[in-house]
Amino acid sequence: LGAKLVWHLLRPARQAAELQRLAVDLGRVGKNMQEADGPESVCECLALLPEIDREILAGSLNILLSESQLRISNLRRSVARASSVRKSGQCNDEASGGTAQKRASDNRAMQLNVSDEA
Repeated sequence: LGAKLVWHLLRPARQAAELQRLAVDLGRVGKNMQEADGPESVCECLALLPEIDREILAGSLNILLSESQLRISNLRRSVARASSVRKSGQCNDEASGGTAQKRASDNRAMQLNVSDEA
């Protein structure tokens, strides 16, 4: 593994080619999973795999799913944070709008008092 990492460091084009091949393979797997007749047919295909390959597949799937869950969790947090900022901004606008309305009504009352006195 160490030699492979050094090889990739020295040959970035090779690493890019391997990543491209992996992306194509994962795309093909996803397409085939969509076309499957259901969980039963997938189960039949998985039964053909040796135990060690199933363990590797399960580990890889756990990594992919946990990364997706992490991204979804981060997205939910950022959306919640953005909506709370918007809500607090609206509350501030409403509070300042209420103060402005009070000032306007006070000004009108003062104008009426001045006109009544005149």
